[in-house]
Amino acid sequence: MSKFRLRILTAAFLLLACISTMTAQEQDALRIVSLGSSVTQQLYLLGIGEQIVGNTTYCNIPEDARNKEKVGSIRTINVEKVLSLKPDIVFTTGMTSLKQVQLLKKLGLNIVQVLTPNNFDAICNNFIQLGKITGRQKEAQVIVNSCRKQINVLRSSLKINKSPKVFFQIGIKPIFTVSSSYYLNDLITLAGGINIAADESDGIYSREKVISENPDIIIITTMGLQGDKERAQWLKFTEISAVRNNYIHVVPSAKMCNPNPISFVENLQVMIAIMNQSQTIEQ
Repeated sequence: MSKFRLRILTAAFLLLACISTMTAQEQDALRIVSLGSSVTQQLYLLGIGEQIVGNTTYCNIPEDARNKEKVGSIRTINVEKVLSLKPDIVFTTGMTSLKQVQLLKKLGLNIVQVLTPNNFDAICNNFIQLGKITGRQKEAQVIVNSCRKQINVLRSSLKINKSPKVFFQIGIKPIFTVSSSYYLNDLITLAGGINIAADESDGIYSREKVISENPDIIIITTMGLQGDKERAQWLKFTEISAVRNNYIHVVPSAKMCNPNPISFVENLQVMIAIMNQSQTIEQ
């Protein structure tokens, strides 16, 4: 655990210690099935990971999440397996098969969809709503308040004289990037950068357009083993400022693409470090 993450968690849980709430033992524990890795992580942050009785093969953070019963992947669910776990609530995401969600509803299960957030405020609202549903609203609010304060502290560490232009790649074949309707755009703007794809209607982009926009920084998520391969592809285009100045960064998908208030703060710390470093770009 990083020192920064430890500070966030310590601040949050010191405040939690001052709140008078029922202990987990005093509450009726929910039986939860999580069909999204980001939802699973948030449930652990709320202190109710032990109430998860099933999740997906992509739910592997924290380590304990790997040990839960697996009910399928992001899009394909074993409906019979879900039923056998007798959940009180099933959390789905926008990636969950709509057909299977409808089937689970018809079978009488309590389904709650967690929407993909489009900015930091939406991440916080999702987290608080998750806390409300699971009886951990006060805990969720404390964590959100702590993270908002940490963001203000981080932003004061910015050393930006000129806002760098950023291209953020999260997919290949086709190349997929981040528009203003996606929460990762907030990471760029809060860190003082300019997202060259902010005005795009969707995330599909082309190398030709990236070359034309000439970003100062290129950021690529790992995407399994594809991130380093994609970085090698970009290195061929020396006419791009980011390539010429060696400002191509590969960042972990597991953290960047699983939004919660704490991971957002940690990702912002990384982004600000990248932006500050970029100030040595040749003009």
